[in-house]
Amino acid sequence: MKKVAALSDFENRNYKIIHHAQKEIAIFKVGSDFYAIENQCPHRQAPLIAGTIKDCVVECPWHGARFDLKTGKGLPGPHQADLMSFEIRVKGDSLFLKE
Repeated sequence: MKKVAALSDFENRNYKIIHHAQKEIAIFKVGSDFYAIENQCPHRQAPLIAGTIKDCVVECPWHGARFDLKTGKGLPGPHQADLMSFEIRVKGDSLFLKE
């Protein structure tokens, strides 16, 4: 596991971008849970951190494609493709990404 963030990074926002294994990964905070997926929509590479989140689903800000934050799975809609998801764990006041 690799330390990638502190809980304090999420005090004023519900996301953080990290770079890992040549990918830009978005860590989202939903309630008290954290999820990590690729940050780019596969359709036109829109930044998903700019999308809206509802019920652990993020919607692409450009074309409305939707992705399950827990799994990265694309949901039915204008463009359905899956994203990579990454295991994230909270230990103490830090977040760790499984490598």
